[in-house]
Amino acid sequence: EPDDAVTVGENVTVLGYPGFSEKNVGITETRENGETRRQLAVIPEPTVTTGIISNISLPTQQAGNTTIISTMGHVYQMSLPSGAGNSGGPVFDSKGRVIGLFTYGNTSNETVTYAVPVQYARNLMLMQRQ
Repeated sequence: EPDDAVTVGENVTVLGYPGFSEKNVGITETRENGETRRQLAVIPEPTVTTGIISNISLPTQQAGNTTIISTMGHVYQMSLPSGAGNSGGPVFDSKGRVIGLFTYGNTSNETVTYAVPVQYARNLMLMQRQ
């Protein structure tokens, strides 16, 4: 389904690993030559955050004889609480389809975040295959 099917007010879900998430530690024990060794590793816990598309910004729009140019390009503005670490994570619509990739939040208001439409990820993948 085309990316332009995304609408303002649509429910979205973001999957990510923000910096404020719970951190678990895994302990691996090995025994070599009679010696026991322990290794600790942080196991990140993913978060699932819901919100809505509050605005869709297009690179350029025509309104009569006026051309409107977006300073942010083609992005989805989302109203959802999120933090650093979600960047690159998938943004799902209510049907479970990936519609965007989480990009960044507004540092003055952590409930306003942005995603680029998934079409840009598809375009990058096609370029890599050539």
